[in-house]
Amino acid sequence: MYDLLLKGGTVLDPSSRLDGAMDVAVEKGAIARIAPQIAETEAARTIDVRGKTVTPGLIDMHAHVFEGFNRTGVNPDLGGVYAGVTTIVDAGSAGSATFGGFPRHILPHCHTEVIPFLHICSTGLATLPDIIAESSVNLDDTLKVVDQHRGLIRGIKARMVSPALEIMGMEMPRLAKRAAKESGVKLMVHIGDTEKRYDPKVIRSLLPLLERGDILTHYFTANPGGVLDGNGKLVPEVREAADRGVWFDTAHGPDISVLDVRPGDWMVYDVLGAGLQVDRAVVPFVTVKKGRVFTPDWGPRSWGWEPDRALAAGGPIRGGCC
Repeated sequence: MYDLLLKGGTVLDPSSRLDGAMDVAVEKGAIARIAPQIAETEAARTIDVRGKTVTPGLIDMHAHVFEGFNRTGVNPDLGGVYAGVTTIVDAGSAGSATFGGFPRHILPHCHTEVIPFLHICSTGLATLPDIIAESSVNLDDTLKVVDQHRGLIRGIKARMVSPALEIMGMEMPRLAKRAAKESGVKLMVHIGDTEKRYDPKVIRSLLPLLERGDILTHYFTANPGGVLDGNGKLVPEVREAADRGVWFDTAHGPDISVLDVRPGDWMVYDVLGAGLQVDRAVVPFVTVKKGRVFTPDWGPRSWGWEPDRALAAGGPIRGGCC
């Protein structure tokens, strides 16, 4: 008998070319069967997901979940399984001096799978600004920590912001790339100087450092040092990087996410503050992680995880920068 049956949803999985009404059976924490009309008597528990979209577990590619260590850190499960996401990539919240907190205090207490990147700054994002002197970066310690946590740390993170660039210039991302290369992991680089002080043309020196599988994050940034030049044109090195297989991450997440498309009236904003009226929102309904079911039935808003109701264009814009 199956442990769980998701009944009647629209299964959408491009990798398996699935797009249609099917049932999904789960046994011993893994998907055991996908087929039309699996009998409810074959499962210990059945959840009716008719009218919902059933997908492979969603991955949040850029989050910060070093809760209690960084002021930017959120609880992994609040941004994960309770929000329709089964796996989170932590984009360099911890550095070599603080990473020990992840396996000791974060990972044992969450159900969401967390894939950490290691910040090239020793203290990670525990301090902002992160790099305040050349001594903020210790290559030997970075290499040592990656080696100690081989298989857990999947990449190195660098942030192209001031004062780090003013202090170290391109030596900072070069050290990060060296750490990634010598450790056999990928490099993720934050672009867009949040302090708006450094030469925006630095992006043209950075992009040639990136190789296949490296990640350029915050590429929609409106801050200097992004992928657009002073005339709003894409810098040529961006296309070259994409052709090499560099990944571009907006940075705005064997498991299952069940999503509901709800009608409504909302205003959403891009990074420049331009508003767009929308009449549908995708919200989490159920998340299945290792056979366990999570539903988004918690605060801080009693009405769930829909966007705010429509506001006049030009309302307050708030955004992250990590």
